[in-house]
Amino acid sequence: MLRWNVLWLVGALSALTLSRCNCPDEDFLEVAPRINVDACKSGQGTSECMVDFGEVALSTRASHELRISNPSGIQLTLQEPTFSDETDPAFRVDHWPDRIAAGLESSMVVSFRPLVESAVEGVLEIHSDAANVPSQEPVLVELRGRGVDNGLPQIEIVARSPCVGTWPGSEDVADLGITAVAHAATCTFEIFNRGSRDLVIEEISYDAESTDNGFDFVGRVPGVDPDTGERFESVIPPPEEGTSSSRSFVARGVPSELGTFAGLILVQTNDPGCVNPQGDGSCRPEDSRTLVQIPVTLEGALTPTAVAEILSVNGSEDFDPRQIEPLDDVVLTAEESFASSRSLRISEYRWEIIEQPPGSHGFLDNPGSATPRFMFDNSRNIVAGVDLAGFWAVRLTVVDSRGASSVNEAVVTFNAVPTDAIHIQLVWDHPNSDVDLHLLRDISPPGSTTPEWDSFSSDDCYFGNCKVAGGGLEWFPGEDESNPTLDVDDLYGYGPENINIDTPHAGRYLVGVDYWSDHGEGDTVAVIRLFVFGNLHSEYLTDLADSDWWEVAIIEWPSREITTSNVVTPGSAPY
Repeated sequence: MLRWNVLWLVGALSALTLSRCNCPDEDFLEVAPRINVDACKSGQGTSECMVDFGEVALSTRASHELRISNPSGIQLTLQEPTFSDETDPAFRVDHWPDRIAAGLESSMVVSFRPLVESAVEGVLEIHSDAANVPSQEPVLVELRGRGVDNGLPQIEIVARSPCVGTWPGSEDVADLGITAVAHAATCTFEIFNRGSRDLVIEEISYDAESTDNGFDFVGRVPGVDPDTGERFESVIPPPEEGTSSSRSFVARGVPSELGTFAGLILVQTNDPGCVNPQGDGSCRPEDSRTLVQIPVTLEGALTPTAVAEILSVNGSEDFDPRQIEPLDDVVLTAEESFASSRSLRISEYRWEIIEQPPGSHGFLDNPGSATPRFMFDNSRNIVAGVDLAGFWAVRLTVVDSRGASSVNEAVVTFNAVPTDAIHIQLVWDHPNSDVDLHLLRDISPPGSTTPEWDSFSSDDCYFGNCKVAGGGLEWFPGEDESNPTLDVDDLYGYGPENINIDTPHAGRYLVGVDYWSDHGEGDTVAVIRLFVFGNLHSEYLTDLADSDWWEVAIIEWPSREITTSNVVTPGSAPY
């Protein structure tokens, strides 16, 4: 019985509802998104819409923000905006929303960069799923603007080594050279603004139809970020008097196989000019300053192999590289390098010191030869040798007769290690100063706890009595290995000056520095490094004025205890 009552009640309610709702279809509310644009009539709606940019200097971009609202209870979806076919290319949409939530608003940014001195027009088409636009037609926004000539930018692009070329207005091709398969070759391009207004680099890209796989750029270049959709532009201001203004970018090519690869770089700018306008006013693509075209090429090939070695030490090819010492005459060799085939030969050598001890001014006498030698400046005389103790690394690249460069890692490394028990090294930072190294022995009575020193005497090893060339100083006659020697007295320049003792006698030794003469050049920064049995024990640094005496440290032997003094006294040594 209950079941029949329920069914009767449902039927009655349904009949009552149908009998009381006798409404025409148009009385139902339609739930659909709507669109209003602030550039339209009365600041709302979708008709009689216009944005007038007014007068804008040629090549300068002016922007306008359109406010778009959705006064409905459902999300509004927008498609990518377009322009009518008659719209001048000076207009551009820089930002647009793809959706606007119910009851909210967002912005669309449209910009105008005139390239001609005249009035131009266009129509922006805003596409959406709004129901208040007939048949979901786009909202049409009329665009107006006028370009005025207040000066123009002028672009020039110059390729840097190894590429050669200048654009626009030339038929130059940027040749990235020959490299091994799967190895990168690069070319740096510098963009100059030779004009009187800001030069804007809007985008740098490769033409997809004209570029083989394997080309890209190193780092970020102007354009639209594919991940975020954000636009990045680079602005190069006009040059000031006597200066140039530029930015640079680096193109990279990586051949995937043997053969020649080609590409076309496109540089989109705000420069409206043409290098060589034609008689009818047209501009050839290679002459356009607005879209500069740079052809690039690259060859993937078999490359030579660089082999870097030490040829000799102190004139002997029979040596142990682990026993190279400071001031040793070290000669390198690339003679074992070889080309990829018998028809080719090694035509060029490129040596580069990539690491050397701090304060070193050593160099290679001929980094373009097969057998360069380490050199340094001593008292304005160039002498052979590695100037300082420490780690050295030199990289070699070879080029074959076809122009292909080696890509293998060819590096010579060695440590210049003092073999003496005590090795004291002095360097300084002024090229014309004369700074002298001293080592004094304690002359106090046996058992005394207070040391005594006598500078510039036979108890002081310095340039006046201790140079190797003069036989050194005899503190202990007949015991050459226990006597100190000064290997170099550098009268001008950075040093080094080194004092060595192979087998020190027990006692105390004071390390001192005398700023003998600044030759009118002023203060210098001096550095002392103390090596004990080839290991760097301590390092000291200070500023010195002309004639200053610097007491650096006291060495006690055989305990190897080193006590830092680090006292600078104006004038000569106080003892």
